[in-house]
Amino acid sequence: MLTTLLVTVLTAAGYAYEIDRVCQGAERTYRINGEAGSTWAWTLVNQTGDTLDISTYPFKDFSEMDTDGNPIQGSEITITWNLLPGTYTLSAEQTSIHGCENYELGTIEVLPNPMINAGPDLVACDAQPVTVSAATASDYSTLLWTTSGDGTFDDATIQNPVYTPGTADIVAETVTLTLSAEGLASNGTCQPVSDDVVIQISNLTANLPAGPLEGCFGSTISLEATTTGGIGTITHLWTGTGATYLSNVSIANPVFSGAPAGDYALTYTATDAEDCEVTENITITIFDNPLADITADETEVCESNAIPLDGNPSGGSGNYTNHEWTSANPDDLDLLTDVNIQNPVFIGSALPGSYTFTYTVTDGNGCMASDEITLVVNPLPTATATATPTEVCQGTPIQLQGSPSGGSGTYVTHLWTAENETVNDWLDDRSLQNPILSADATPGTYTLTYNVIDDKGCEGSGTVEVTVNGNNTPIFTQVGPFCEGTTIAELPTTSENGITGTWTPAIDNTQTTTYTFTPDAGQCATTATMTITIDDQITPIFTQVGPFCNGATIAELP
Repeated sequence: MLTTLLVTVLTAAGYAYEIDRVCQGAERTYRINGEAGSTWAWTLVNQTGDTLDISTYPFKDFSEMDTDGNPIQGSEITITWNLLPGTYTLSAEQTSIHGCENYELGTIEVLPNPMINAGPDLVACDAQPVTVSAATASDYSTLLWTTSGDGTFDDATIQNPVYTPGTADIVAETVTLTLSAEGLASNGTCQPVSDDVVIQISNLTANLPAGPLEGCFGSTISLEATTTGGIGTITHLWTGTGATYLSNVSIANPVFSGAPAGDYALTYTATDAEDCEVTENITITIFDNPLADITADETEVCESNAIPLDGNPSGGSGNYTNHEWTSANPDDLDLLTDVNIQNPVFIGSALPGSYTFTYTVTDGNGCMASDEITLVVNPLPTATATATPTEVCQGTPIQLQGSPSGGSGTYVTHLWTAENETVNDWLDDRSLQNPILSADATPGTYTLTYNVIDDKGCEGSGTVEVTVNGNNTPIFTQVGPFCEGTTIAELPTTSENGITGTWTPAIDNTQTTTYTFTPDAGQCATTATMTITIDDQITPIFTQVGPFCNGATIAELP
């Protein structure tokens, strides 16, 4: 006979009989007892007569003792019923050691698992009874509703009961109902299932911010209506004289803006999905704003120049409680003498650049106004004055060079000056960048200043000192005259007053010649000349005396 481990059914051999009822997914073991030494072959056929492949199901022959100590032999197979619902035929063919065959047939009904849906969540207004009308269930043997609260069902064993909330449910404003179902098989092969539905219980209230609310013209006021309780979606509606200025009259938190100065009444109404309704009122007051208008003597200056500022507040309440100057760069605020007064001074130590400041004034109603100003500090140009050369001898012009840099880079004015007005007259053109100091300059040391002004009106200057040395005349002791052919020493190359140089032409002892002394370079000295006289050779002329007689006395020759 075919058996399950839990169920034993006896019938005549060769006839099918129901041996099991299981839910999909259940695992069951079936066995057949028979003659010792027999062999068994298992077959499973579905409701349409198709033989199924059971090679994946584990089966084995066994030989053991029963509870009375008698030996039994047979075969068993374990099947996991992951098959479609329906009736299946399980058979076992026994072949004895004598070649005799025997068939045992049994049917197994595979049942679908129970399915339930407690339905969508529900709401209750004023704690009224609620019908759980959307719950569904199939393939079950029994149903049971339970509650997480203290309410009651009109019948907890039907699919769509009526639930009446209890006191604890109303206080909690929510309760969970659970629907449970048992499967069609009563042998434990069907897993029970459950599903929840939540009932929200209305207790709608609304709250607004404490009023009246106050704001300044142009400001926005965010309204925050809060609600508690309620059933389902809460709808919102704002009405009254101020409703025109709300961003949306149908939301809980609209923004009030754009209203002129005045008082505005608003009524807020909240309604839930069951038409439960609550209202609250509030008043909004809007004040006029003050005005701010920054003025400055000038907004663009050169380095080292200060700029007085004035915020010029007006309007509003007429009482100004706070003045504040701010900047996107907090370090720039150090350039103002005081950031909390109406009229600070932008000090002259600011580096070149652009500086933007915002002045904000607050009146007695807390309303504010702002104005912005941008100040520009232009860099000073740099002027370098040079001369080529810086020291000359009288009679030599000097090239002056003005070298501007920095500033705006565009230089519109050049001017050279000296404290001595006469020196100014020696310049060929004082308005040139590179004028010439005339050769007419008299000996002395002079300081000249070069000034440059760029197209922003910013000025830079530099100085150079030049020296004009007076010229000295070399002093020599006259030599000569000499007789023609006399050896004449070279003329000295250093004058008696220390001037070195050379003489030209070379010494000539045959004729009278004028020689020129040229000082070496770098000495402020004039040339000098010396004429060396060469006298011709003279033949002495005497009167012939004699002849005389031997022994005559002869006078000394003249």
